Formats: sequence, C-alpha cells, structure tokens
Amino acid sequence: MIKDRLELLRKDSQDGFAIAEVEEWQRAKQSLIDIYLKANANRIDLRNKNKLYIDIGCGPGFSKSTDGLGPFVGSPLRSLALEENFSRYIFVDQNPEYLRSLDVRVKKFFPKENVLLLDGNINEVIETLPHYIPAKQGKLMNAPLALIDIYSFDVHFETIRLLSELNVDLLLINAFPQADIHTYEFYLDEQRELLNDFFGFPWARIGELNEIKSDEQFFLLAMKAYAQQLKSLGYNVATSLQKYVPVPGRSPFFQVAYCTRSRLFNKVHKEATSNTVQQIDLFK
Repeated sequence: MIKDRLELLRKDSQDGFAIAEVEEWQRAKQSLIDIYLKANANRIDLRNKNKLYIDIGCGPGFSKSTDGLGPFVGSPLRSLALEENFSRYIFVDQNPEYLRSLDVRVKKFFPKENVLLLDGNINEVIETLPHYIPAKQGKLMNAPLALIDIYSFDVHFETIRLLSELNVDLLLINAFPQADIHTYEFYLDEQRELLNDFFGFPWARIGELNEIKSDEQFFLLAMKAYAQQLKSLGYNVATSLQKYVPVPGRSPFFQVAYCTRSRLFNKVHKEATSNTVQQIDLFK
C-alpha cells in the first residue's frame, strides 16, 4: 500500500516547485527511515497516546539524485503517506523555498492532516517548539518523535538537550560526507567550534587520546562519543553505523541513532535493521 501511495506522489513531482538535489545513497536512507517510523509506531506503549512527528531538515518533499532513476519522495511526504498516521506533523527547514514548495504539496496531497511548517535553523527554532508539543492533548499524553536528518555536524547538542527535556524521542541521521574539502582534516583544523557545539564539550577530550588517520576512523570515533552523550541525557540508545557501497572511490557513511526512554527501544531497532534495504551494508 505504501509503495502505491509513494508512486502516485512521485508521478506528480514535476510540478514546477523545488526539488532537493541529493547524492544517490540518500534514496536508500529514506527507505530505512520508513522502516524505523513503522517500527516505532507499532510500539505497544504508544497505543493510548497522541503520536506527534517532527521532521527537522525536512526539505521540499521531493528529491532527485545522480542515479538516473528520477525524483523520489522525500521524508515529509513519505511520513504523511505511511499507514501509521501521526496526529500532528511539524516540518522544520531553514530554506524558505523548500518550505513554500512543501506547503503547496502538503495542501494538495494531504489537506486534512494537521501540519505545521516552521522556517529557520533548528538551533534557533527549538525555543518555539514547547508551544507546539505540550505534554498532553486533551486527556491523552503526547508522544513526540523527531527525525533529525541534517548533513554534517550542524545540530548543537544543546538543541538535543532541549528536545530531551520535552520528552521527545529521536531518530537521528548523522552523516559524514566524504569529499575533497569535507575531510577529517577540515573539521579538525578549521571547524573545531562546530564540533564542540555538536558534542556539547570540547573535541579535544576525544582527539587528544586518539591519533586520527582517516575519515572513517574520525567518524567512528565521533559517533561512539556522541552515543555516550545521548545516553547521558537519559535516553536508551540503539545505533547502527552504515555506509553506501556502490559509489566508486567514495564511501559516504552515516549513523542511525534511535533514542527513547521506552524499554522497547531494542525491539524497534531490531525490527528496523532486520528489514534493512539491500543497498545499505552495516559495518562489521
């Protein structure tokens, strides 16, 4: 059913509005996000709660890559098309053109859904979120889940801390693009403050104890330290580190971190990773 809905959406992608240009591995990543959302929605402890969904870095609703397969449906429209509906959707992006395009598409395809669009950098927008995700809605408790899918290390740890104080479960996609400029040397030599904000403490605590010699070593070390930071907020954390293989000469890789205070976190993680699409290989 979901494939049929997505195909109908994809056929309408050439509507003249913005389409995000992405690398081809992100197509497989979107399928993985679908699996996590479905597994999370099936949690028994959410059956009597209002499920809220927050998509941070949502994009315009359609993306295109260099694989020649044409546009595909991006995360906000995909979440609306899932059979496991949320009671409210909040989409956040700092690109005004993307949000304008998404607004048109949401109103066209999903006019009856409760959708809010917020414009701005998440590290600034976070201050407004408490107004939109109260603890209760009527007599039922709210259960918010936030997808944070922002390239590189741009989300401050203080933002994650504030989300945790709002009892928001997290599905984090932490990507490290392997490129000519954005190498581990670039981040260590020129972007130390960015790394400090991302971790919530000086990178030197990590780097001084380890001699970094490759992009892969840098990312593995960074994500291990980041998972420990998430646990310090009281989250149960299930992570998988993944890379996309078919790109000649390049191996973009990313971490998926599922963070919740629910005891069912391992069940969700196992259900998601057992159904991982073939284009994605887990690191051994």
